[in-house]
Amino acid sequence: MRRPRPTKTRGPVLEFVLPLRLLSHPVEWLPMAPHAASATELYLDYPVALRRLERMRARRYHRH
Repeated sequence: MRRPRPTKTRGPVLEFVLPLRLLSHPVEWLPMAPHAASATELYLDYPVALRRLERMRARRYHRH
């Protein structure tokens, strides 16, 4: 069963489209400003979504 999509978001959502081999990489822990002395992780300020690149390219998952 599919969950309904929220009608409103509280701000930007960071969406990463990654190949399968990188989906287990903890991108939500990447720093917002990698060169800053006190950089915070992405997930502390934004929701993070991961999408599989191969699935997005496959036609069978697309609506017609």
